[in-house]
Order: sequence, then structure tokens, then C-alpha cells
Amino acid sequence: QPSNFAIAADALWVGSNTTSGQDVYRIDPATNTSTTVHVGHDSPSGIIVSADAVWTANGDDTVTRVDQSTKAVVATVKVGSKPAQGAAAPNGTIWIPNFNDNTISVIDPKVNAVASTVKTGKGPFVVRAGFGDMWVGSYKARDLWRIRP
Repeated sequence: QPSNFAIAADALWVGSNTTSGQDVYRIDPATNTSTTVHVGHDSPSGIIVSADAVWTANGDDTVTRVDQSTKAVVATVKVGSKPAQGAAAPNGTIWIPNFNDNTISVIDPKVNAVASTVKTGKGPFVVRAGFGDMWVGSYKARDLWRIRP
């Protein structure tokens, strides 16, 4: 079952939010064909596209990095509980909201590890970059946080 998706320079990447699904899909808009990429973790959704990678927030409290050109899994990073829809920050880090922990895991893509953890409102669900800052919507608190990376 398709879930979140993101648009890269040459393709659309679609996640799978089924509990038994461990694949994401790269769709070529020129040919309407798809390539299945096995990430090896349940419910890969929350797709983020960065300069050279696609990141998936997974149902087992991890984030997987997939190389856009080779379509190979490069790394898996342990994050907080119930990661959701993150974003790439202006400085290149990857911000992942952890819904159950009320935190953001900030991943440094140079080392494929969590570099810092940012406390947020209750139930952070979506992160977006804009105006040089990161914007975090807190689902449970019904508020919006503006954080400077």
C-alpha cells in the first residue's frame, strides 16, 4: 500500500506503510515504470530526498539511506520512537520527527549517525525546511515549532 512520496530530480519515490512491506518504489515519470528497492525494514514511509540519497522512516524506529543512483541501501540509523515525515535541512542534515518521543533526530549524512536530538512539542509528525529554518508540526499539541538548525 503506497504511503508518503517525494520527488527527486529524475523520479518519484514512494514508500510502503504496510507492516509487512519492506520496499520503496522509484517511479520514472518518463516511462511510467517502477523499480522496487528493498530496504529490509517494515513500513518504510516518510520519504525524504536529499542531494544524493533517499531516506525512509521505518516502522522499527530506524531510518534507511538509499543511494539514488545505485538504488542500494547505504546505511540504517537508529532514531527515536515512531519516526515520521522528515526533511533535509539547509545545512544538509536530515531531520526526523519521533512521534512518540516528542523529539527530532538530526542525522549527519557524512557519518550516517544521529548528531543531535531536539526536543519538540507533543507528537511531532512532519518537518519541513523553509526560510532557512526547520518547521515542525506537533500533532498532539496542535502547534507549530520554528527551529534554527
